[in-house]
Amino acid sequence: MAVRTWPAIAVLAMLAMGVATAQQPDLSKVEIRSEQLADNLYFLSGAGGNMALLTGASGALLVDDEFAPLHARIVAAIAALTDKPVRFVINTHWHGDHTGGNADFGKEGAVIVAHENTLKRLSTNQAMTLNDARVPAQAPEGWPVITFADSVSLHTNGEHIEVVHVANAHTDSDAIIYFRKANVVHTGDVFAGPAYPFIDTGSGGSLNGVIAATATIVARIRADTKIIPGHAPPQRKSDLEAFRGMVADAGLGDRVRLHGPYDHRRDLASIMAANHLFIHTSRFEGGPCLVLIELLQAGRFVVTSPVGGIPDIYAGRPELGTLVEASDPDAIAAAIEDGLARLAAGRIDPRRIRAVYAEHFHPTVAHGQWLAALGLSQPDSVPSDRGSLISVGAR
Repeated sequence: MAVRTWPAIAVLAMLAMGVATAQQPDLSKVEIRSEQLADNLYFLSGAGGNMALLTGASGALLVDDEFAPLHARIVAAIAALTDKPVRFVINTHWHGDHTGGNADFGKEGAVIVAHENTLKRLSTNQAMTLNDARVPAQAPEGWPVITFADSVSLHTNGEHIEVVHVANAHTDSDAIIYFRKANVVHTGDVFAGPAYPFIDTGSGGSLNGVIAATATIVARIRADTKIIPGHAPPQRKSDLEAFRGMVADAGLGDRVRLHGPYDHRRDLASIMAANHLFIHTSRFEGGPCLVLIELLQAGRFVVTSPVGGIPDIYAGRPELGTLVEASDPDAIAAAIEDGLARLAAGRIDPRRIRAVYAEHFHPTVAHGQWLAALGLSQPDSVPSDRGSLISVGAR
């Protein structure tokens, strides 16, 4: 059986360890740049998500608004292109590098338009499960005023704008914005650019959703359509098609399961029903992860990172699993590739894994140490594991 090619393995590595996430950059020297794409439509970029600006006598329409500290510079860049105020802001999704300026534009009178899940997430505290970041709710001035479930259309400045939801792609709140007259589409982070995607599984995103969403966009645009991606210079339809091919490489979308947050007491049995390779990182420190223990007890081959006191039972036993540093995507990708090759060739022996686990690991002692490190006293008080478990089957 053939094994997935390196690009697909790298996608798995990115998703498994969350290495695609990034901290907010230093904004002190950021400049807002503009590029005209059509008669009255401009591409704006700075430090966060890319923006689109539609100008005209009826007032400006802005797609996304980057980080809050850049608001004055964004307004200045808009003023250089039109003397009209921003009348509408459309959000492509809820993430702060695309919605950070919402509150300031809302205070200035702009009507914010977004998918209903963007309102839900901006109005409540959120968590980014891949990097364990906590995101506080936005001020009410930054909440969308007009929301939609499937689509909404706007007609202003001689332009017909279609705002269409694509389900469970980058997040559960994604909207694609089509400017029909200008022949331009803003894809948000569903297509952030010609690189492996960051999929926010904690916000309802999914790999298959990205594949489906990009197929929908490809079907709705022309060969000469200009694409504003989430975080790259303007692209063409051929670039989007190449991106979709990369993400769907070797049937990846049909094989990978992004299990996301789970309760090890409730969900693990069904997760382990298929004989997959498992990729797991623990967010807890101070003791072995309960999910890893149960995967080993079930004889599953696991690629994981050496955090949280995970037992070093892998040393010298490559047939059991692989420990890799979460900060080394090349090592992660190589470990996943090796594990998939073993799975495809039938060289994973569940009985051997269970036997070695039983011989070299003492769960009662380990559980006690883990609970003590977390300051917990009863097994039933152990919280659900917050790692994003991923599994993938052989080709």
